Parts: sequence; structure tokens; C-alpha cells
Amino acid sequence: AIAHSALLGVALALLLGGFLIGLSADSSAISHQLGASLVEDPWPVVLIMSLLLAVGLMMLQRRHLLASDTLLGIVAHGSLAIGLLIVAMMATLRIDVMAYLFGDILSIDDTDVVVMAVLAIAVIVLIINQWRRLLSSTVNADLAAVEGVNTHRTELIFVLMLACVVALGMRVVGVLLIISMLIIPPATARRIVRTPQQMAVVASVIGVLDVWLGLAMAWYMDLPAGPAIVAVSMVFFIVGMFIPQVEK
Repeated sequence: AIAHSALLGVALALLLGGFLIGLSADSSAISHQLGASLVEDPWPVVLIMSLLLAVGLMMLQRRHLLASDTLLGIVAHGSLAIGLLIVAMMATLRIDVMAYLFGDILSIDDTDVVVMAVLAIAVIVLIINQWRRLLSSTVNADLAAVEGVNTHRTELIFVLMLACVVALGMRVVGVLLIISMLIIPPATARRIVRTPQQMAVVASVIGVLDVWLGLAMAWYMDLPAGPAIVAVSMVFFIVGMFIPQVEK
């Protein structure tokens, strides 16, 4: 759901950017420059939208109004549809929807790399710092609460980290494929490790290999980078299915 909301964030950024550009015919005006920057790079709005939706979903799930799967499906596909409709109605802007859906690594510049590196380091530090709380809350939230873990705060930290990861990965593999990179490497690693700590490390290594090999394949075969990365990830998963599962 968070990944699908990223396209809605893109649409809102473009809508706001177009509005700010239209406020002034003077290209040197602050509103014009801000609008142009949002149209050129909507990533900041995508990050904010992902964070807001992640917190909103967490609050709705606590109310138990609907089953989690139902709620996630409604929010995910609803936000994706609204985002596509907004983009379709903006005829004055030339928008490459496919780049947002499936990624466009060529659009990443030096500033993007620095921002991604800083956020990635922050997420890694948070995971290391909160590892035991995250693990106990995931395995059994009630037992974790009895042991003194603030499960609500831990869940909030987790969804905020997830939103950051989705916003980061969207530029490379796109809105529709980013979740596969959060699911397939851990699923592959799960068969060949004994502990959650080993699973986290091995899944990270597999994810890095997926990106390197996927980019190499995309470069030499002139293929889109996002689908190539996910395809390599699927190959690793299929190969892993033939490896005898390690006893836990």
C-alpha cells in the first residue's frame, strides 16, 4: 500500500508544481522555481506522502475496522488509481508514467545519491538499534508488551523506515516493483539460514547482488533496469528452492 501511494505522491507533487508555476509568469519568481523543481523531481513529496500514509495505515489497523488485507488492498489500489487519474488529467505536462511505475535509474543524479545514502545509513542504524524490539514485536506483540517493549512506538519506527525504503527504491525499480525487492531476497535467504540475524544479513547481500547483476544485464542487453533487477531476484529465489532447507 505504501508503494502504491508513492505514485499518488508523484501526482500531487506534479499538481502542486504546475499550480505554483501558473501563479507567476516570471520564471525568476520563487513560486515558479519551486514549482519547476517539484515537476522535475517530485521525490520529496513522495517521501512525505509515504510517511503520512504509513502512519495513517497503522492508525486504521489499530481500530480494527476492516481486516488488514482488505484495508491494504483498498488503500493500495485506490491511491494508485487516484494517482494515475491525476497524472492523466495533467495534459499540460509531459510525464513519463512508466518511469515512475518501473523505475528510471538514469534520472538519478549526485544529489539523489547523497540523499539516498544518508537515509539508507539512518535506516540501518535504526534497525541495529531497534533489532530486538522489532523482532520480539513481530514474533508476538502481546508477549513483547508484557516484557516491557513499547510495541506502538516500535511499530511506528518500523512503518516509517519502510516508507523511507519505498521512497528510496522507487527511483530505481519503480512503484510496482519495489515491494518485490522487500519480499523476494528475505524469502530466498530464509531457506539457507538458521537465525533472524543471519536472514537479515544474507537477504541484504542477495539484494545487493540482485541490483548489481540486474543493472549489468540491463546495460548489456538494453533492458529496463527495474524489471531486470527483479528478474535476477526471481532467479535467485528459484535456484534457492532447489537448495535443501536448513534446519532451524
